[in-house]
Amino acid sequence: MEDDRRDLWQLIESLTEQVKTAQADMAALVTRADVSEARADQAEARADQADIRADIGDVRVDKIEAAERVDREMIAELQADGELSREHAKQLEQALRSSRVIGAAVGMLMASRNLSEDQAFAVLTKASQDSNQKLRHIAQLLVRGTSADDLRRKDSPDRRDH
Repeated sequence: MEDDRRDLWQLIESLTEQVKTAQADMAALVTRADVSEARADQAEARADQADIRADIGDVRVDKIEAAERVDREMIAELQADGELSREHAKQLEQALRSSRVIGAAVGMLMASRNLSEDQAFAVLTKASQDSNQKLRHIAQLLVRGTSADDLRRKDSPDRRDH
């Protein structure tokens, strides 16, 4: 009987330790779950911010395209009225294309780097000055997906706009 009692107490002590270990494990799991939930919330917030930036970029592109249509119509009207020479019309068309590419590059920088429009344009301008390349060329490279190393290279094989 004494042995049975001792065995029972050992069993109770063993089970008590197992319960304590299980409670500690459960607490650790709850903590990890809380951390994971917080990380998921942060990721969702970042995704929401990215969606907002993408929407802003879409609106900006829409505005650029609308302005381009208006500008093209104005050029056509001026040309039809004889107030604009063909050469001048070509120059204006080139300026429109360059403006659109620069606008797209600014939008890409705004979205990818979380910059304001002025900050993104300043980054493009600085890249242009540092690489001694025209701003429209830097913008074209960026829109085409050229790497930062290519942007820094003065002897890039894509330098056609000089």
